[in-house]
Amino acid sequence: AWLASEPRPRTPTADEEWLLVGSAASFSDRLARELVRLGARAEVVSELPAAPGPNVRLVFAAAPTAADPTGISAVQDLVRTIQSLVGEPRALYVVTFGAQRVLAEDRPVPAQSALSGVGRVLMTERPELECHIVDLSRAPEQDVAFVAELLHGADLEEEIAVRARGLHVRRLERWAPPAAPTTRDTAPTAPEPSARATAYLRAWHAITRVAQLRAGACILVHGAGTELGRACVDVARLHGVRVVATAGDAVDREALLELGAELALSDETLDFVDDVEHTLGRSSLDAVLAVTGDSAALAAVGLLKPHGRLVSLCPPEHPARFSLGAATCAIALMVIDFERFTKSEPDEFERLRRELLVAAEGGALRLSTAAANELAASPEREAPNAQPAPAAGSEPGAAASDSTATPDFGGRPFAENRTYLVTGGLGGFGLATAEWLVERGARTLVLASRRGTPDDDARARIERLRAAGARVECRALDVTDAGSIDALLAFVAAELPPLGGIVHSAMVLDDRAIARLSDGALERVMLPKAFGAFLLHEKTKHLDLDCFVLYSSISAQIGNPNQAAYAAANAFLDGLATLRRSEGRRALSVSWGAIADVGVVARHAATKTHLRSLGIRPMPARAALGALETALASDRAALCVADMDWDRWVQSFPATPWNRLEPLVTRAAESEARTGIRDELLALEAEARAERVRALTCSAVATVLKVDESRLTGSTSLQALGLDSLMAVELQNALEKAVGVAVPSIELLAGGSVDELSARIVQRLLASTTNSATAEQKSDAVDLEAHFLARICVSRPYFDLFDVSLDGDWVEAWAHPVPPNETELDRVSCAEGARHLALVGSCAVSRRCPVPGKVYYPVRTAEYQPIGSEEAPLPRPHGVEVLDKVRVRARCVEFDLRNSRAVAETELWTPDGTLLRALRVEYHVIPEQAFKSLFRRHARDTAEDTGENPYLDPVSLPEVTEKHGVYSVDLGRVEPSQCLGHFRGYPALPVSIMTRQATALVAEAARRRRRLGQKLRVTVLTGRAETYSFAFAGDRVTLHARCLSSRDDGTRALFACDVRSGERRVATFELEVLEQLARDSGIQLVAGQQDSPAKAKLGRTG
Repeated sequence: AWLASEPRPRTPTADEEWLLVGSAASFSDRLARELVRLGARAEVVSELPAAPGPNVRLVFAAAPTAADPTGISAVQDLVRTIQSLVGEPRALYVVTFGAQRVLAEDRPVPAQSALSGVGRVLMTERPELECHIVDLSRAPEQDVAFVAELLHGADLEEEIAVRARGLHVRRLERWAPPAAPTTRDTAPTAPEPSARATAYLRAWHAITRVAQLRAGACILVHGAGTELGRACVDVARLHGVRVVATAGDAVDREALLELGAELALSDETLDFVDDVEHTLGRSSLDAVLAVTGDSAALAAVGLLKPHGRLVSLCPPEHPARFSLGAATCAIALMVIDFERFTKSEPDEFERLRRELLVAAEGGALRLSTAAANELAASPEREAPNAQPAPAAGSEPGAAASDSTATPDFGGRPFAENRTYLVTGGLGGFGLATAEWLVERGARTLVLASRRGTPDDDARARIERLRAAGARVECRALDVTDAGSIDALLAFVAAELPPLGGIVHSAMVLDDRAIARLSDGALERVMLPKAFGAFLLHEKTKHLDLDCFVLYSSISAQIGNPNQAAYAAANAFLDGLATLRRSEGRRALSVSWGAIADVGVVARHAATKTHLRSLGIRPMPARAALGALETALASDRAALCVADMDWDRWVQSFPATPWNRLEPLVTRAAESEARTGIRDELLALEAEARAERVRALTCSAVATVLKVDESRLTGSTSLQALGLDSLMAVELQNALEKAVGVAVPSIELLAGGSVDELSARIVQRLLASTTNSATAEQKSDAVDLEAHFLARICVSRPYFDLFDVSLDGDWVEAWAHPVPPNETELDRVSCAEGARHLALVGSCAVSRRCPVPGKVYYPVRTAEYQPIGSEEAPLPRPHGVEVLDKVRVRARCVEFDLRNSRAVAETELWTPDGTLLRALRVEYHVIPEQAFKSLFRRHARDTAEDTGENPYLDPVSLPEVTEKHGVYSVDLGRVEPSQCLGHFRGYPALPVSIMTRQATALVAEAARRRRRLGQKLRVTVLTGRAETYSFAFAGDRVTLHARCLSSRDDGTRALFACDVRSGERRVATFELEVLEQLARDSGIQLVAGQQDSPAKAKLGRTG
């Protein structure tokens, strides 16, 4: 929504200067004259100076042109402008013309909307630039003077719009769909049950009818963070069944404990199986209820008693791919088709409904009055979709809705006698959409993709649709080619029922920071999504369609880092849908959040974990599509459908202004209260402060651990009181509320006494006021290497950076990478590049850390992205120039002490100034005392001072075995000598060493798959790593690799690698490699001198 607002005054500085750039020359000239009239210095420039000063404010404005209907050229100009900002300008204003529908009479310009997407990403990637998006009307002449007044003398929010000399500000708001009206000549029918009521019906059926559980039984509810999962926990509790629950989010786990679960464990890894076995014992469960269809539930089968039951509650459209095998023949597998049950056994369904109603009316269940009333309504209706639907978010377009007629979706919304086209229809979410369309009435589908050929899984799902009576055509379509679209539409017109609707879900991802976003990468992302949508609009705007649905992304609304191209493309879709609505045509752009069970997030566990850490909770496809049906029945042009923890999102980007999320964020008042508590404690004298903090700490500990406060002494151990991981989260929240300081839960789990905890809190309080200045002061010390080695818990020889320096937020250094192994063909090996980048990244995040002393920064996840071929051609098999010296730099982009998490963006440059690679690293943040307490049993002497350097040794894999396409190698036990400098005194195998071994195993697997000799070399194109635990000295490590996919020409392949210690997973890697035959054994080693990039290539060979 856009809300009218009054400008807040700002006093411009005397030396303030304005530079105006971009293709909107006429507007820029007029604005510059108006700024000068107000007393400012302003100049229109064709390109920016090399380093704009700290008092320079920049204005970028690109004029809309018919030659650039999707805004790709304008976005490229904006990206190049941002990339040129190597200095420290004060602010950047991105001016758009008609990007938003602020007033009812506005007709948006979608090409300008694309620029907004880039601006929103810039706000999270580079908050120091203070980016503002200023939207003007398509004809802004009357507002130029007012805009100049605002820029010169007003303190503006991050997103504003100006219409008729009026200021408007953007707000994302929760949207509640209006109740469907009833007519006098139609008898009122019972409403469909809500998601919660339906979930309770399904849970009651699963527990009482299918699993037939009785009081005293013990079950695991896997995926209990969903509405259905919570209902299962509540219903089981009512029947006296003991419940262990799993959920991905800590807040969800707390809620499950309150609901009656005895244990609530994380389902992010398979560690929950060990936790259950340790707590309850093996063969302790009567049933496992798999709510989400996640095959990880299979890992718990070993915990079932003989003749136990594995019950799958996931909907039949997305069946869990469970296969128990002969080893578990004593286990019963039960897959529930609830919709078929309600239709085939209506009497039994009615009895079930009445049983549930009696329990609900008696107050025995956590069911709302509204949901209970829905259960009490007439049951004479079809059973509804049982999956929960997320709340729809706010419309990014106009606050006022238009009067465009929409079809009545009270029944099935899609016509049997019309054809529905789904672009990207053979991909994960596109195919799920096709299944949903058939379920909701469609009988003729065209599923279009670039190749038009479904894979085995898609083919099986399509055959099920055909068996259900639908005609499904799979067609090849280049959605960026007008002729290809014409041919497809001609086929529909000649062979199929009339076209009734379009769902445009085609997409390409190529995530990069704006600093590394090339024209080619931007076009790869924007063309299929934005230009494809434009062509579909142009080719069908004469048709009377039931729906024209564009699949956008929440990235366009909130600016996910590294997704500027994707956000621009999706912002274009929002603008296009709004334009169509303003012209009286049907359209809906849906900004989806993360989808859990299909698509990119489903394929990449690391991505899912990263999104959750930011507050983006993946949601089931079926639940998302349920919300789409509600959205289609509305009069909105654009809506956001996402499961978001908005507070966590805002906390993840503390330097970014979030005025636009004000209606969605709830913790502002809490934050203010915490600040007040901190100020109150800091105002006390040292002795009084320590005593007050100790009293508050004792009170919080006693409340959470349910002990008598009078029994607590200063030496009382938290572990002795029974503190576990769930209690640690609760204690963390209680302490933050009581003393205003975030104490990482991992630090609480490390143990220690009440007095020690109180002392650390006092230290943290004092550090909160002095850390920023102190850190910068220390960082300006002469010996930066010594400074960082005193702050991070690695040492030489693992730490191999030199000539460390600072450049604003960036930490820069030089390194000597070890040459690539004989199986790898590249200028810098993937492992060595990752090692030095992770090291400089840990230095960068240490500058933001308020904890005094040393802190451990183990890698949690890492995403490795070489720069595309436009900037750095791929190495060719006839030889490669290997670098023996590189420059690395990093800056911290997120630091969340409360959740023990930090993120750094890092870059690797050649000596002659070419950006070669980038790595985004997410770290754990573990203070030294906590680390030593948690891992004290792994402490042992190490020999860093001997001068040995294991990182110079070439990789030599033991015998590699292959079974069923999985290539495995036993690396033996980790020796302390392999880990020198990596956690001194606590030797653990570095991720970089695992990466070297994984790359070597992938090369061997590629050689065997292609039946080639020793001449095969691989180049790592992209890489992703996620760690789960440490491989300490003494642990036995095995490595397993398998090919996930490969190109038809055999030159590129994607491999997954697991690093394990026994049954425990240590880390996973995904490596996309280029496979080449090396025809020349000669490798040229290129050195470089830091002070003379021109002398970089010295010609030394080896």
